[in-house]
Amino acid sequence: MPDVLKRFDHTRPYRASAPYDGGLGEASGQGGSWLRACLGDHMRWRHIIEQDRAPFAFGFCAQGAPDVESAKRFIPAEDLFPPTGAVWEFHSDLCFDSPGGQTQHQMLLDFTRRMMGEFVSAEEFAAFSGILQGEFVKAQIEHFRREKWAISGALYRSFNEAWPTIGSSLVDYYGRPKPAYYYAKRACAPVIVSFKQLEDRLQAHVTSDERLREFEGLLRVGVLTFEACGLDVQDIPVKLSANGSSSFWESAPIGELLSDPAGQCVVAILYSRDTIVAKNFWFALPFGQMRFPRPKLLVERRQVDENRHRMVIAADGFARNVFFGGLPDSARPSDNYFDLLPGEAYEITIERLSVEEANELRIGTWGR
Repeated sequence: MPDVLKRFDHTRPYRASAPYDGGLGEASGQGGSWLRACLGDHMRWRHIIEQDRAPFAFGFCAQGAPDVESAKRFIPAEDLFPPTGAVWEFHSDLCFDSPGGQTQHQMLLDFTRRMMGEFVSAEEFAAFSGILQGEFVKAQIEHFRREKWAISGALYRSFNEAWPTIGSSLVDYYGRPKPAYYYAKRACAPVIVSFKQLEDRLQAHVTSDERLREFEGLLRVGVLTFEACGLDVQDIPVKLSANGSSSFWESAPIGELLSDPAGQCVVAILYSRDTIVAKNFWFALPFGQMRFPRPKLLVERRQVDENRHRMVIAADGFARNVFFGGLPDSARPSDNYFDLLPGEAYEITIERLSVEEANELRIGTWGR
C-alpha cells in the first residue's frame, strides 16, 4: 500500500494500518459500522457510520443480495421466496461473528425490513437489500472522504465475489454490478457534495480529490416537497482548495427544516459554470417510511450502434431509484439506481447492449 500511494498519489499521507501494525486500521472492529447498525438503533445509522474514526479505514463493508436474476442461478426456484432457510444461509457469509445469536443472513433480513419495509417477493428482497447496501456504502465513502485528513484513506472489503453469495461485494459472482456498485461509483467521483448529520441539524460538505486545482462553483441547497414538486433553495458560493473538504451550509434544526419528513427531502446540487457536478439527497426517515411518489418516466432512446444504446430519461415528479431491468450480464450502463428531480433530463449510455437486448429492457423506479 505505501508503494502504491507513493506511485499514484504522492500528495496523500499514509499512516500504517492492518496488517502492518495490528488494529490501527480497523474501522471499528470486525464487521465495523455495518454490524453495529444491524444490531443497534437503525434510526441512527448515519451517526453509527460517523463513529468510524480510524486513521485508515481498512476493510469497511456492507451486505446486500445480488440481482434476482443472479440469485436464480444458485438458489433453487422452490427456495427463492421467502429468502430464508438453509440455502440462503449457506450463501450468506461475511466472515465475521454475529453477536446475540443471529446469523448474518438473519441480521440482513431484519435490517432490510426495518430500513426498507416488508418485501413480498424475491425480486423485492434482492432490490431492497441491494439498495440498502448501496446507501450504506455511499454514506461510508462520503464520511471517510469528508473527514480528510483526520482519516487518510479507506479500503472497501471486496469488489467482486469468488463464489455465488449474498455478500459485501459490489459486483456479483457472474460479473453483474449490484446497486451498491453505482452508489459507490457516484460517491467516488472526483468532486462530491455530501450531507453530515449532526444531532439536530445538517451540514452540506463539498469534497474534492482534484490534487492540482481548486474548485469554484455554486452550491444550491433546498427542501423538495414530493407532492408539490416544489424546491425552495438557497445558493451558496463555493471556493475549495485543491484536495480539500469543507462545510459550506448548515441547516436550521431538522424539526423546523422539514414540516413533513415522510413527504420531503433535502437536496444539494453542486454547479460549476452552470453544469451539475454533483448532487445528493438526504431523507429524514428510513427509506421504507418515505412517501416516495410514483412518477411517470419520459424516455427518449436510440441505438447508437449495434452494441451501444443511449437514452435521455426525465420524470414528472421526484423519481427514486430509477433502474434498468432485463440487462444481460455484459451490459454496462453509465449509471443505474439513481434519483431524478422533477423535470430533470438525464442522459444514460449502455455499452454492450444489442438491438435485441435493448428491446427487452425495462425501466422503472423502486420507490425505496
